[in-house]
Amino acid sequence: MKAIINLPVGVSSLFVGICSVDIHIPWARSLKDKRQELKGIIDKLKNRFNVSVAEVAAQDFWQHAVLGISTVSASADLTRQTLQKAVDYIEENANVEVVDFNIEVL
Repeated sequence: MKAIINLPVGVSSLFVGICSVDIHIPWARSLKDKRQELKGIIDKLKNRFNVSVAEVAAQDFWQHAVLGISTVSASADLTRQTLQKAVDYIEENANVEVVDFNIEVL
């Protein structure tokens, strides 16, 4: 289903990017461990990349999480690059394993 969006005067394009990141946290032994790790990741992504982030699935599993990341831009390429950089940051800097991710630009 496509939504019709009336853009303000002067705005010629608007791209929304969404990304799901499937994460494995092998060292987590409790939900507290998991939430502590995710809080650090979420805060850093928000501050570094100016994106919205939330845990969107697997909330009750100690070692598994799915993060949803979104951003808005006037450029489809910039939108995709921002989300890819966010995933790269998780892979390189967090104490977790990225199992899978999916980026979609609307």
